[in-house]
Amino acid sequence: MKPYIDTILLDFDGTLFDTAPDLVAALNTLMNKKSMPNVEIATFRFMSGYGARHLLKHAFKLKENDSYLDELTEELISIYYDRLTKLTKPFPNVLETLKKLSNQGLKLGICTNKPRESTRKILRHFDMEKMFLAIVCGDEVKYKKPHAEHLLSTIRIMSSKPEKSVMVGDTKTDVDAAQAANLPVIIIEHGYSPISPKHLGANHLIKEFSSLPQGLSILENRSFISKK
Repeated sequence: MKPYIDTILLDFDGTLFDTAPDLVAALNTLMNKKSMPNVEIATFRFMSGYGARHLLKHAFKLKENDSYLDELTEELISIYYDRLTKLTKPFPNVLETLKKLSNQGLKLGICTNKPRESTRKILRHFDMEKMFLAIVCGDEVKYKKPHAEHLLSTIRIMSSKPEKSVMVGDTKTDVDAAQAANLPVIIIEHGYSPISPKHLGANHLIKEFSSLPQGLSILENRSFISKK
């Protein structure tokens, strides 16, 4: 029987890559520049998946409509882009697992709210860009996650079908996007979710990336059983 799933959409920050150390380090550089105390990575790590603006709102205690937030966001992004890969690295077993899935004939795509420039630079640094059939970033789409269209447009680029696709991520944004697109979703527990992964409403949880093939098999088995 042909496998039910042939396409895997992957989140970036907190799923494939541990990018929080560089982002929080950049934030602390900016905090020092503004004569503010450093933030703790243990706390801000779980905000990093929501982007620079979200981090700054909490670090500087600003509201979304504060004009100062725009200026700070530009400064933080500039500092971050200067140190994208100093501490950032793939999570354990990511490379090996992606190669295994690709060798099995599965199509791999990245669906991230992270901007194109930083996403591509990190992938090129680790020689991983060619592993993915599609890389669709937040600044390349009209509607980004949690909107369904971000996922569905990525699937179309990959010449695949929603009914054969699964989303793999680490936060509520990934779950909400997958559910809006009517896709199953696997959540990795090592990510950046401030909410306990077991409360996110995913179809399946895995503790580490190496468990992804097994997770896909579990989803397929559930699907075949439900169709009988």
